[in-house]
Amino acid sequence: MTSKQRVLTSLNWQEPDRVPCQLYLTPEFHMVSPRDFEEVFRPQLQRFYDLAHDFGCKAMMHSCGDSHEIMPTFIERGLEVLDAMQPEPAGMDPETIRAQCKGKLAFCGLISTQDTLPFRTEEECRAEARHRLDVIAKGGGYIFAPAHCIQPDTPLNNVLAVFEEALGKSLQ
Repeated sequence: MTSKQRVLTSLNWQEPDRVPCQLYLTPEFHMVSPRDFEEVFRPQLQRFYDLAHDFGCKAMMHSCGDSHEIMPTFIERGLEVLDAMQPEPAGMDPETIRAQCKGKLAFCGLISTQDTLPFRTEEECRAEARHRLDVIAKGGGYIFAPAHCIQPDTPLNNVLAVFEEALGKSLQ
């Protein structure tokens, strides 16, 4: 058993289907330079991706903020699912990133937790959910989910509205 396998076994991961890792960016700028990303973060991310693949799993990573410029690197290194896709940053237009990555990288998220869910109407929440299902999910490669944690002050009816759209039935 490799050291990687021993670590996961000690964490009681019986048959993991993904190995999570995390990278933090911001909506407006990268917190590290491209050079630092290449020298410091890329090798570490590669270790996580390889760990997932060693177990026959898909590599899924969480990244806050605008990651569109480094998505090709994620794909090249073996990432299969990018989690917490935030639609708010300028570079994270859902249609654009979908077109650039279709068939190469799956997305989890894209339901706005910074604008739509907390501040819009139920109808606007339904429209965003319907858009994600009709446009982004078409052909696969999309996991319907909020972009991030739903905050406690988010109107419950807005949360129910997006999931009712996804499920095609009333939850009330």
